[in-house]
Amino acid sequence: AGSIAALEGRGRVRVGGPEVRADHVGCYGYPRPTTPNLDAFAAEHTQFLLDVSAGVWTLPSMASLFTGLYPSQHGVNRPDRSLGGEVMTLAERLRAAGYRTAGFSANPHVGRAFGLDRGFDELHELWGVQGARGPLGGALDHGYRWLWPRVRGTLKRSQAVTATAMRFQRGRAERGDDGGRRLADAAATWMRGARARGRPWFALVHFMESHVPYAPPPAFARRFLDEPDRRRVAALDHDAMAFLAGANPLGDDDLALIRSLYDATIAYGDELLARVLDAAGDDALVVVTADHGHHFGDQGLVGHFFSVYEAVAHVPLVVRHQGLPAGRVERTVQSLDLFPTLLEAAGLDPGTGPGVSLCTA
Repeated sequence: AGSIAALEGRGRVRVGGPEVRADHVGCYGYPRPTTPNLDAFAAEHTQFLLDVSAGVWTLPSMASLFTGLYPSQHGVNRPDRSLGGEVMTLAERLRAAGYRTAGFSANPHVGRAFGLDRGFDELHELWGVQGARGPLGGALDHGYRWLWPRVRGTLKRSQAVTATAMRFQRGRAERGDDGGRRLADAAATWMRGARARGRPWFALVHFMESHVPYAPPPAFARRFLDEPDRRRVAALDHDAMAFLAGANPLGDDDLALIRSLYDATIAYGDELLARVLDAAGDDALVVVTADHGHHFGDQGLVGHFFSVYEAVAHVPLVVRHQGLPAGRVERTVQSLDLFPTLLEAAGLDPGTGPGVSLCTA
């Protein structure tokens, strides 16, 4: 993976987002132009054709990426569980080795509420009560950040509450950028500063654009939907749990519209990815992946619950690493293989976890 001397002044960056299934990505054979920037990046570096996520929803999947352990081992497999201190995270290992570390997250499941802030010198959580100012606004935002991850599961049991919340969030996002551009800019600014200081650095950038409620900027929605279809899809209830319970019937035409809106969110995320890649520089080790996929009627399912089908378990994985030859890798790998891969690249002992370095043939 390279000597320690060769790693001096270099960075590590992992970029990802929720719900990006591999078969909606151009370099994995998808015919629609969802990911031109990722496709160009993959053409020059290493693309793993079959990467299996450790979890099919964000919290266990990301905890596995942070620890190199399966959900059954780290135990963060329910929304009321947080990562315990007995296992060192990737960020903790790198910080202890002298790396500057920073996380940028738009997802409540990737942050302080679940113990996934450990090891980061800075963790920027770009969600909450946006625009809150002053002591009262700060207290409101802090209370919301603490409460929302703990009650969202209960609220989701109400179809009316869920549908109303999704429409509100989608409308707010469509009126402006709901954090994606701010997150990309914040991460890019931090990485350029880290590069200028010359000290080894590690950054996690976790976007939220391709997660429900799908609300891409109008310019991206217009790439995949005409005006009548945009009005139709805006009127649909995207609640997956209600669909599975039979309370939210969605026909094939409805699901096709939602799928097109999903493609628009991926395209927007791909534009944000280009900003992060540019800021990372040419000598950083870069990982681009996702935490899980999503069903759009596949096997009669919607969402990413109650199955481990390919639509939710197969995620894209593209890596720029001096220890890996450019090209397409056909063997099956696991997302938790990133843990030993990054530690080995930093000259650290990856331990005895279940993951295998991607540099191992």
